[in-house]
This record gives sequence, structure tokens and C-alpha cells, in this order.
Amino acid sequence: MRSAIYYPHTEVRNEDLVRTALLTWDKLEYICPFKSYTPQYATKDMADAMSIIGDPRAPTDEEQNEVHSLIEDLIGEGVPEIFAYSPRDGVPNYDYEMWPGKLAPKTWQLLHEKGMIGHQLDNSDYPASQAVGLS
Repeated sequence: MRSAIYYPHTEVRNEDLVRTALLTWDKLEYICPFKSYTPQYATKDMADAMSIIGDPRAPTDEEQNEVHSLIEDLIGEGVPEIFAYSPRDGVPNYDYEMWPGKLAPKTWQLLHEKGMIGHQLDNSDYPASQAVGLS
């Protein structure tokens, strides 16, 4: 079975990508924050297409632990400057918000201790720079 994984958003936003996926792969996985997540698509056509080919993929505990180890290795010698988190002028206007279910709690703690994310928001997401969020 041929498949691909879509990154970084929980909903595929590009119609051309979905058309290509329908012709190329058996399934197009997308990373979701939890197993019961329901994506919200802008159009019925996108929702219908993703109901055919889309396959949600919530990170397992094993995958979250592996990512934690990779992040520890990445920032073990110090946090690269590009990853520094900083809200603009103290105003809650964040470049990137991350679902809490995508990473292990210990990873969120590590990222916060290293100054790579802000405090959890009212919607439960974690604010970060775009570089951190996409990495």
C-alpha cells in the first residue's frame, strides 16, 4: 500500500495536493492531536476527498518518546537562536500554536524550560515561534 504523510497542519489545505494524492497514493495520513479528532475542511469537496483518502494519525506514546529523545539531542548543546520564543511586544500574537496532544508532557516541559514555547494558552495550545512549531 502506497501512502504519504501530510505535515504540518491537522487539515490538508491544498486542493492540488489532495487531487494528486487521490491519483498517487492509497492513503494520505495527517498528524492529528488525538484519535477522535475531526478535521474541519473549508469546502465539501475537500471534506469528501479526504474522507476517501485521508487517514488521521495520532502520535503513539512510543513515537512521542522518540520525538522527545530527538528534541533532547537537538537542544542538548544549547537552543539554536532561531528557536527562541518571544511574544511580540507582550501581545498574545503568536507565530505558531501547537496542539498539546502531539507531544509528550515531558517534551512540553523541556521546551518551556528551554524558552522555546510560552505558557499554555486558554485553548490549551502551546505558543511557539514558527521555527519551533514546524520543526
